[in-house]
Amino acid sequence: MKLLIIYVRRGASGFTLIEVICSLAIILLLFGGIYGIANASLLLCRASSDIRMSELRFNNLDAMLRSSLASVPLDSAVELAPGTGGESSQLSFNGGPGVLSWNNTQLPSVKVALRTQEDRRHPGSVEFVVEHWRAMPIGGQRSSGALRLLDHLRFARWRLLDPQTNRWESVWSPDQGRPVMAEFSFQLQNASPTYRMVFWIPPYPATQPSGDGNDAPPQA
Repeated sequence: MKLLIIYVRRGASGFTLIEVICSLAIILLLFGGIYGIANASLLLCRASSDIRMSELRFNNLDAMLRSSLASVPLDSAVELAPGTGGESSQLSFNGGPGVLSWNNTQLPSVKVALRTQEDRRHPGSVEFVVEHWRAMPIGGQRSSGALRLLDHLRFARWRLLDPQTNRWESVWSPDQGRPVMAEFSFQLQNASPTYRMVFWIPPYPATQPSGDGNDAPPQA
């Protein structure tokens, strides 16, 4: 009697299709989670960087305006005109050469204006600029150019404090004299809070201390 011997050849071990699909799904989930965490971290870093840059810009603007308004010449006439709908205004200094000049140059300006205008780069927004005007030989005034200080704004407006009534005024004429304080408020288009800056306009010329103790300002 012959025995029938059957040899079973075992093939190489491997993964089934279901195991491969499950492995791929797990790998995709892991990569998706890692990508989500990395992307969220990048967005957070970018937002933090934008906030720091905005704070730096606002601090520099505050320092520049504070220094400039504190050194406005006594013979400079101050004028404040409202804009359309009260959402903007123009603060002007007539006869104040050197006020708010940039690059440390004394521009031969007969008028300096802090105003808003349409922001062409961001439709529906306004930008805050400083503009210098000079006298023309044939009469009249001509703009020497405007320097953008802030952009992408919802509004920007000025108010002046009347020393007689101790009230903030949105309109100011040169015959009212010299205000003691100026308030600048603005809001960005990204629904940010309203920023408010208050500056002192001294009623006497600013002087540099000489160290001899005789630099006290005169009484107003």
